[in-house]
Amino acid sequence: MTAILDDLTLAATVLCAVFALNALFNSIWGRRKLRANPPVITEMVSVLIPARNEALRISPLIRSLLDQRNVPRMEVLVFDDESTDGTADVVLSVAAGDPRVRVLSGGELPPGWQGKTRGCHLLAENADPESQVFVFVDADVELGPTAVAGLVTALRENEGGLVSAHIKQVAVTCAERLVQPAVAWLWTAFLPLRLIQSDRGPKIGALEGWLHVFDREAYRRCGGYAGVSKAVSEDAALGMAFARSGGRLVLAEASEVARGRLYTSWQEIKKGYSKHLCVGVMESRLVMAVIGLLLGVVYLLPPLAALSGSAIGLCGYLLAVFSRVVTARTSGDRVWPDAFLHPLMVLAFLYLLCCSFWLDARGQRSWKGRLVQATEAGEDTSAPVADDERMLAHAR
Repeated sequence: MTAILDDLTLAATVLCAVFALNALFNSIWGRRKLRANPPVITEMVSVLIPARNEALRISPLIRSLLDQRNVPRMEVLVFDDESTDGTADVVLSVAAGDPRVRVLSGGELPPGWQGKTRGCHLLAENADPESQVFVFVDADVELGPTAVAGLVTALRENEGGLVSAHIKQVAVTCAERLVQPAVAWLWTAFLPLRLIQSDRGPKIGALEGWLHVFDREAYRRCGGYAGVSKAVSEDAALGMAFARSGGRLVLAEASEVARGRLYTSWQEIKKGYSKHLCVGVMESRLVMAVIGLLLGVVYLLPPLAALSGSAIGLCGYLLAVFSRVVTARTSGDRVWPDAFLHPLMVLAFLYLLCCSFWLDARGQRSWKGRLVQATEAGEDTSAPVADDERMLAHAR
């Protein structure tokens, strides 16, 4: 038994080394830096914001959009998804009559849609016909004054169809600092970011949902949000659809010009991750179960072995810490002492994964008052779009 554990510890340490090297490579070359002083964008740009009960969070985003530089032709569309907290009124109050800002609203969520996919779809459908660029951004993100111009410049200079932007994850409480770095770390340690941006790379849907920019034609060609209407992890599903359509992906490091605080407490973190983690990437429970098992073996076994005096286990633990350090330095996250608590972050992630599986089995996964219905891998995630669906949204 001891020999088996020693072999597993050695294998886990080797994998820790592989993922640490990948994290280092991605931190240096994986994402493109945005221009500090982007040129003036002459084309029309539509900034599209899905929002449900975001009255306490959306004001900084609207203010930051009104202060954007080098984007003289820009509109801001907010889809108020049956909010009960006055989200639309907050947006209109902050906008103070600025004609660039419009609030759209729709009726009850129809079957075959998730709330966010329906909102993003209707926003794109109601964008200015002259706009050739869609900037999708979540309501809890705040942008620097050159963020939009920098992202559009990255899209055009790299001849891309889609820019997926990595933002700075603001983490204040202990729970946030424990869990939130997992997002950036998982991307940086496990994905071949440089390779998937090449024409010959694997077709992987590397899309971060908080902030991304589409060329309008590329959005239409991949099916847009209507094509992934049922998907719980809509960003991963849309990213995969874009990859299958043959579009050129650009990954951008936007942590210096965009930041967001997704959750503010452990309860919010638990609810937020439980709604989608069990299907995660590829809308597959099996894939997420395998990922959870892999994380547990690779990143928990070495530190446990190190506690019993194993030099190999200590090496594996330090390699994991190293991968966290290089990721944090690139993403603007806190490095010390948080990186040393890496095993606790993995434990927290696995706990949230188990919670998501448990709620899914009981049909109790929900978000902002709505039950979440998940699809399984291989199931068609698109819903039929009614001829008059464009008319569901109206401006206020």
